[in-house]
This record gives sequence, structure tokens and C-alpha cells, in this order.
Amino acid sequence: MKPLKKSFPLWAPPYDGSNSQGEEGPLIAEAMIYARPVIPLLLSLIAGILLGERIPGYPIPAWGFALVCTALIVHAFFRGADLRFAPLLLFLVLGYLSIQPWLAPGPPTHHVSRFADGSVWRITGRVKTHPIDDKGRLKFVLGAETLSQAEKTLGVTGRVRVTALADNLDLSVGDRILFNGRLRRPRNFHNPGGFDYERYMALQGIRVTVYARKGTVVRPASASSGDRPLAGVLGETRARAAGFFDRIQRGEAPDILKALVVGDRTGIDTETRDAFNRAGAAHLLAISGLHVGIVATTAFGVFAWMLTASRALLWRAWTRKGAALLTFFPVIGYGLLAGMSPSTQRAVIMVSLFLLALLASRERDAVNILGAAALGILICHPPSLFSISFQLSFAAVAAILYGLSKVESGGPRHAAGFRARLFQFIKVSLLAILGTLPLVMLYFNQVSFIGVLTNLIFIPLIGFVIVPIGLMTAAFMPLSDPLAAGTAHIAVFLMDGALHLIRFFADLPIAAAKTVTPSRMEIVIYYLLGVALLNWIWGEGKRRKVAAMACGILVLAGLADAAYWANRRFGQDDLKVTILDVGQGSAALIETPGGRCLLADGGGFYDNDIFDVGKYLVAPYLWRNKIRTVETLVLSHPNADHLNGLIYIADHFHVKQLWSNGEPVDTAGYRHLMAAAAKAVIQVSAYPDLRGAVDPNEPAVEIFYPPVNFMDKRSIDGWRTDENNNSLVLKITHGDVSFLFPGDIGRQAERELIKIAGRRLASTVLIAPHHGSKTSSSQAFLEAVNPEVIMISAGWKNRFQFPHPSVIKRYEEIGARIYRTDLHGAIQMRTDGKQLMVEPFLNP
Repeated sequence: MKPLKKSFPLWAPPYDGSNSQGEEGPLIAEAMIYARPVIPLLLSLIAGILLGERIPGYPIPAWGFALVCTALIVHAFFRGADLRFAPLLLFLVLGYLSIQPWLAPGPPTHHVSRFADGSVWRITGRVKTHPIDDKGRLKFVLGAETLSQAEKTLGVTGRVRVTALADNLDLSVGDRILFNGRLRRPRNFHNPGGFDYERYMALQGIRVTVYARKGTVVRPASASSGDRPLAGVLGETRARAAGFFDRIQRGEAPDILKALVVGDRTGIDTETRDAFNRAGAAHLLAISGLHVGIVATTAFGVFAWMLTASRALLWRAWTRKGAALLTFFPVIGYGLLAGMSPSTQRAVIMVSLFLLALLASRERDAVNILGAAALGILICHPPSLFSISFQLSFAAVAAILYGLSKVESGGPRHAAGFRARLFQFIKVSLLAILGTLPLVMLYFNQVSFIGVLTNLIFIPLIGFVIVPIGLMTAAFMPLSDPLAAGTAHIAVFLMDGALHLIRFFADLPIAAAKTVTPSRMEIVIYYLLGVALLNWIWGEGKRRKVAAMACGILVLAGLADAAYWANRRFGQDDLKVTILDVGQGSAALIETPGGRCLLADGGGFYDNDIFDVGKYLVAPYLWRNKIRTVETLVLSHPNADHLNGLIYIADHFHVKQLWSNGEPVDTAGYRHLMAAAAKAVIQVSAYPDLRGAVDPNEPAVEIFYPPVNFMDKRSIDGWRTDENNNSLVLKITHGDVSFLFPGDIGRQAERELIKIAGRRLASTVLIAPHHGSKTSSSQAFLEAVNPEVIMISAGWKNRFQFPHPSVIKRYEEIGARIYRTDLHGAIQMRTDGKQLMVEPFLNP
């Protein structure tokens, strides 16, 4: 047997850079891999989780591979052989296996998702998460227990996402409730690169959703909360603390305090969130490592000062250890008071590891501790890897640690004092902002240009002053209500002033800008370039030369990527039309040769507060395709399912003109769109000026309908009072290929349109009028258009039952190819003027 000393231990100290020859060479290589032992294991685990997310469903081969890796490690340990790669492979496989319970197909037969057939069930279960009141709708996760139907009762397991009309419901975690509802599986909007809602829910362990009508949720008489004493006490404490802030009438300030003290962010409106985002202070609204770290720092300082009064502790050098031990209590207490959300849990774990290192009198390698925190979190809950807050938190801390290690090792030393600390604070803020920049662009499509400045003001003010005073409210509650109320008033007063200051910064024109969405390759180039720049500027010797070469290569890669997108956006000769999947509505993006964009309708739900199609579907698609300017918005008619999605586009994109038939309606959506157009100085063309050939150049754009005087005819022709029949009818022609967009016109409007346009209606592609309704697509209209391809934009299993079977039959009888967004998802069409290529997102 070879001596065991040749097997390099995983707990080895960092490699010191020295070299050696001979048979010790493999040991040195192993030492370099495990210089910080947690990091390679963490990276392997992450790679395994990502692999399991991409290719789920193979647990048996993975377990076999894990056993092989374990055997290799045991053999290497006893034989003294090289084991540098076996642990990495083992953690890779363990990462793959760890994510399978969330993503692997086929839940057990008694899982609640097996009964998501759309029928009504009597559902019983316990509330698992703190209910959130979202504009009168209570949202929470239910642990399902039984399903009942007629005389049948089934025991089930699994988590259900419940949306219930509030109706003065007062629910807490652990409450047992029952109600009637239809179980449904989450379903995506299928657009290229779109948000994967099904995966998002699966990573929360949720495979089914249900809607509970007003007044249907009840607590059984036998329901007991005796098994949740801790949850009940914490819930009551949080509610009582929140009540002190609620009683103070001072705008949004009390709601922000509730978010920072008890983790309740439901009262913060969109306008306030946007202000924090533009001011570069959005991270202050969510309890994270910053807040927990500030609480820990403040508590540690206070306890250390108090313990210096003890000579015994001073003599034994136990003041810092004692302070660290005592700091656990406010850190964990703050986490519990804040509801222990996933981001709060991660922050508590990270801070606790630093405190444990202090207690153990070990040299605190911040990178290893950061890696250990990430490793522990991912082992306990692998889906955390896909959490935005997890990615932002660890990217920020990693950028700070790595950046400071380079800057401080290669730069000049600064004397202690206020200026030095200010300079250090600026460096930390800048590194955190740069470290999270591509992720912020990826998830929020916005960058703040004043974040470094505002952080200098608001982190000390909110983090070290307002939050501690707000926490004193909870601390004083058991002692004195007047004292707790007094601290609450002080905290709210200060927060109100901070909020006014944040809004001042947010209103600056240079505060922030919306951005396109970076690709994965662009994010990788950015981070590699950042590492290379730090090593080039502050590195030495050979490392600096290598970093300089890497910078050159990465810059060239970035320029090549920019050239690719410039050519894709502005250098194409084809006309591209994309029918987006927006549910029950209509939205089509037309990209002309040369890169001009026209958005024909924007889809929309009847209430944007429920779901903003423009914000969550249309805008992300534009940003992913590097589109920031939409030359023309077209509103076919002012119905919500065509209009409401345009509001966000008008507000957040560079839009030059808006085409519509000019028919006003008294709805909130129409008023908001017109206000957005006025604010952004978007040209709203008068309808008579649009009739006829709007743009005779290639591709030619023509508007055929409605008649110029249609508003005057509404009192004569009753069918014109329906806004659908007054839809703009738009035709776009590129060479021999043309597209007809008839909006939602019905049979009467189709007859009039045939008289007006005649042969000019003939088109290669027809966007089905009124989503395939039986009141449209008359035989005469189809014969006049004579399409080869028909596109139907309709919601999956929509309540209108669009498209109607009789209409589908007519489409089939004329020999047209039929594509439907409810079945095919988004449908992309491309033509060079001679041939038409159709590419659906799904192939059912």
C-alpha cells in the first residue's frame, strides 16, 4: 500500500504558488484544484443541477454513476491514489439527482396534479405560505389533503397555488380550509425565449393551481391550529408589528417599513418600486444579505462594547467570541420576524457562517465561507440556484470579494479615516453594481446610472438608521405599546423623508434607462472580461500578460456579437412577421427589411392589474431580439384584448407614431394609452390621413377599412356600434407575398370591405378575423382573400371557444394551412418576396 500522505486532503490550506518536480507533481495539481476546497465542489454541484434541469428523468443511471464515483474515492483514499476528479464527478451527479424531485416527470398516483382535469372538486388542506393580498386577491400555497366529488373522497398529497377573492379572509400559515374549485395545471405562453412559468412553479413544488370564488373558502369546525404554535406566535407578532406602522398615515412610508421589518411587501405599489429601481436602490426593498449583515454588524458592535466591561472576558480574549455568540440571537430573530423568505434564509445562513468562523477562531477565508453558504443552501434546496435573489446576492458578494482582493493587493494602501472608509464604500458599491449588472439587465431590463451615488446616501440612512429603529418597534412591543408606537412614528417619519429623496433621484432624466436582454454568451463574455481586466490592471508578471491577451480576445468576441446582432436587426432583406402567443388576444410584430418595426395590436387582459401582457409577454420578446425602437404601433380597435398590451410599449419603448381608427371609448385602458402617447410625444395620426397607401415602398402598407365616415354611420347601421366591426384592416405586401390583418371584423364589415377593396384583398396569409369566431370568416370573404395560410390568435381553451369548429371547417375546405397560437405557440413567418417560410414555436 502506498503511503496515505500522497492523497491530498480536501481541507488543505490554499496553495502558495510554489512549484515542485517528480512524483509530487500530481499532488501540486490537486492542491491547486482544492486550494479553496468548497469552490470546486460547489461548481460541480451547480453544473449537476443545471444538467438535471436541462435533461431530467434519468435517476437510475445517475445513481449508478454516483456509486462508481464513491467506489473510486474509497479506493483512492486507501491506496493513496490521485482523487482530484472523483469528488467533482460525484458532486456533479449528486447535483443532477438533487433537482429531479422538482423536475422529473410522473408524480405519484396520489399526487393532487393527477386530478387536474378541469372538473370541480371539494378541496381540503392546510395553508403552507403566508397569504398575500394582491389587489383583493389572496394568494397562497395550500398543502392538499383530500379531494371530494359527490360521494367520493380521495386522500392526496402535493402543493396547490390558490388564488381566492379576499372577502375579508383572515388566513394564517397552518390554517385548515376547504373550498370548491377547478384544478388546473400551470401553462406557459409559448414565445421564443419566453418566461417558463411551468418550470418556475415546478421549482416551487407546485404542479397545479386553483381559483376560489368569493365566499367559498371556509374553515372546518374541526380545524385546529394547535400543531403550529410557533407559526401562530410568529404570525401574530408580525401582524402586531405591522399594525403599529399601519396606524400611521404618511403615504407609502409605513408600507416600506413593513417590507423592511416584517417582510410584507404587498403594500408597495408599482410606482414606488419603479422609483427605487430607477434610483438604483431596489435592493433595499427586499430583506437580503445587506439588511441581515447590517443587523449583525450593529448587534456585534453593541455586544462587543458591552462585553469589554468584563475583565474576565477581556483576560481570556473572549469579547469578540462572546459578541459573535450573542449576535446569533438578533440575526435569527430578525429572520423569523421577517417571515424567513428564501432570500432571508440565505442571508441568515451566510451571516451565521461568518459568525461560526469567528467563534471557531479560524482564519476567515471569505471566499470559502461564501462558497460554503451557497453549497449549504443548494444541498438543502437545489431550486434556489434558479432564484433571482440567490443569483443577485451571490454575484454581488463574489464580485466584491474578488474585486477587492485584486484592487487592494495591487493598488496603493490608504490610511485609516473617514476618507479611506468612504473610498472603500464607493469601491464596494461599484463592484456590487458591476457584478450584478448583466443579471439586472437579464431579469429587469433596466440599469441605474446613479446607483453608486444613491447607495452612499440610502444604505447608511435606511440600513443603519431606519431599519434598526423599525426593529426597535418589535423589540419594545412586549414592554410598552407607547414606546413601540413612538419608535414606529420616528421610523416612518425618517422613511417618508428618504422616500421623497428617492423619488427626486428617480425623476432625474439620467437616473436610469431600459435595456435589451443580454444573451447567455454575452453574460459569460462580460464576467470573463471583468476578471481579465482586474488581473490586467492590478496583476503582475505573467498573469498580467495572460490577462491582457484574454481582454483582447474577449473584446473581439464582444464586437463579433455586436456585429451579429446589428446584421440581424438592420442588415436583413427579408420581411419577418411574428404572431405572438398572448392568450386570448392578438399581437403581431412586423420587422421590415432594414430593421423598422411595426406592432399590430398588443394583446391584453381586461385588467392590466391582473396580468400586463405588454409588460410580461410583448416587451420581453422585443428586448430579447434587441429591439428598443418600435416605429409604429397599430391599434386595430379599442378592445382590451388588442389595446392593453400597447400601453406598456408606449411607456417604455421609443415609439414614433400610433395608428388607430380614431374611435374613442370610455375605458381605463384607452385613457392610459392616449396619456402614454401624449407623455412620450408619440404622433397620433388622424384616421382620414391613414386611409389608402400609407407607405407605397417595399414592403407596401395599405389600410382598407373602416370607411372614413364610419363614425357618422353608427346611428344608421346598428352593427357599427360594435367596435369589432370598425377594426383597422391592414395589408402588408413584400414582393409576391402579402399579409392581411383584419382585426375583429364580423360578417357585415366583411361584406362592406369586399365592396371597398375588391381584388386588393387577395393575400398569401390571413390573420383570422375575430380569432376564428363563427360571426366572421364568411365564405365570400375567404374567397376574396383566397389565403394559402391562415393564422389564428386565440387563448388555450378560452371561454369563447375560439376558433369555432365551423370556421375551422371552412378554412380546411379552401385548402389553407392552419396555424393556431393556442396549439403552435408563437408563429414566425419570413419572406424574401418570393417564398414564404413558416416556423411555429411548437409542433403539436
